[in-house]
Amino acid sequence: MVQVASTPPWPPHRLALVALALLGCLSVGTAQAGPKVREQDGERRVDGKTYSAVVAADGCLTSLEAGGTQLLAAGVNVSRGGYVFQDGVLALSELSAPRRDTVLAQSPLASVRYAFDDDGLVLTVKNRSPQPLRYFLVLAADVRGVRLGADPARLDALGPAPRQTTDARGLWFGGGARLAVKDLCTGWGPWLERHQVLDLEVPGGGERTLALGVAAASEAERSALEALLAPPPEPDLSVLHPRPWQVLQRDARGGADVRVNARVLFDSVEVEARLSGGPGGAAAPAPAWTPLVGVPGSRSFAGTLRVAQGAGYLLEVRARTGAIARASVRVEPLGVGEVFVIAGQSNSTNSGEERQKPASGRVSTFDGETWRAADDPQPGCHDRSQGGSPWPAFGDLLVERLGVPVGLAVTGHGGTSLVTWEPGGDLQRWLMTRVHALGPQGFRALLWHQGESDVGMRPAEYHDRLLALIRATRSQAGWDVPWGIARVSYHSPDRPRFESTRGAQQRLIDEGAAFEGPDTDTLTGEHRDLGGHGIHFSAKGLVAHGRLWAVSVLHWLEQIVGPSSPAR
Repeated sequence: MVQVASTPPWPPHRLALVALALLGCLSVGTAQAGPKVREQDGERRVDGKTYSAVVAADGCLTSLEAGGTQLLAAGVNVSRGGYVFQDGVLALSELSAPRRDTVLAQSPLASVRYAFDDDGLVLTVKNRSPQPLRYFLVLAADVRGVRLGADPARLDALGPAPRQTTDARGLWFGGGARLAVKDLCTGWGPWLERHQVLDLEVPGGGERTLALGVAAASEAERSALEALLAPPPEPDLSVLHPRPWQVLQRDARGGADVRVNARVLFDSVEVEARLSGGPGGAAAPAPAWTPLVGVPGSRSFAGTLRVAQGAGYLLEVRARTGAIARASVRVEPLGVGEVFVIAGQSNSTNSGEERQKPASGRVSTFDGETWRAADDPQPGCHDRSQGGSPWPAFGDLLVERLGVPVGLAVTGHGGTSLVTWEPGGDLQRWLMTRVHALGPQGFRALLWHQGESDVGMRPAEYHDRLLALIRATRSQAGWDVPWGIARVSYHSPDRPRFESTRGAQQRLIDEGAAFEGPDTDTLTGEHRDLGGHGIHFSAKGLVAHGRLWAVSVLHWLEQIVGPSSPAR
């Protein structure tokens, strides 16, 4: 969601004002009579001294307002503002008022107690089911956070960094409102490209509490926040594509046309680019500079460079006016090899027992905006899971066998049924953002690993729903995206396979809708977490899982492109 950014020193008076505001806002309110909850049109409404709130008839916190600013985003996609999520939004429609300042919303699966005070509220979320659930607070689009560092005189700015997680304790500002998060919870985002999310995970049978302070922001705080979150100045020369660590999909000729997009801030300039390194390494002669073409009506320049498959490329872009050098940029490492989009439920994301790391140094991962080395946790998963994945081992084996770098784009969400992956839904749209970002023919295949949540679904329904998802993905992508499907249905050592689900998966493979992925139901015993009793994978299981996927992909690649000659 957010990442700490360094900031220049502040004037002492501003530091003092904001530090005092922080300390005051994070303190626990004194005991007072508190506001009174009133019922209106089936909702429960409350007005504190510093804020107002609404609990809807389904138990969701749909409004939290202070200083004339709404802090929550209710009615955006599935968001209800503040709500319980467990394979979908849980309605807690049994509302009661145990005290004049309290609303209790409950159902057989969960309950939320909203205890209101003059300057905030305390949420107590109880999970009555054996499965974990989450309480989400989806913040309005303009809400950003500031937190107090280890040194009370130092503030760290939290700007929007996609799909990273952080400890969300501290202050959150939006317009004229200030939200103080006083208890440990996770923050991440942006969700739907705009919204930050506070995420309170509650284990099966467990209980978590989240205390919030809500008030209007002071003028000093508003000024300080603007200074902290001011965007850095744009460089004179920037390269928009490709990005460091990017892997481009090799084509049938064993290479790639690398699209180069650059932007400059000055006039009367020539922009050139060259790619060096790769399979030839430092011993290869540096290629000639290639002019990039200016895009009319803009300060952008574009061009295409042809390179062979391989790793370790360096892109150099320079801008000059005549013989005078104006600016230069280096982008590295870059590679041309095999790229895969990955979707499904928890065993396709970061739900394994121990985080993994590629040993080859040639496996990259893409979160939709940036590339990096593919150390776990993989970025870009819809569930923001933080454990281990099979994909480092998958990438390493492909690198070893093919001799080219590998790129990953992981998009899945744990515990999801095909019902939640239906075309047009949030998960499918999230998947398509990665597909569109990579572009037509921009990856080799989409790898699908899901089925554990649908063992009770009729085989015909599973087949039809997954086929509809495959067709919608291809239609929206604008090209015939290859799919690989795993045979997977594992639940426990006593129930390691469900032939109904496996049969539906095999039917799609037999019909040619997808190529044959691995049979991961065979990974039992020490391959599973919790000493062999879990549904997710141990460290040994993650490696085995990734290698099974790699073997399936290698077999399929041989069928469509023939045996590969490694490019070292």
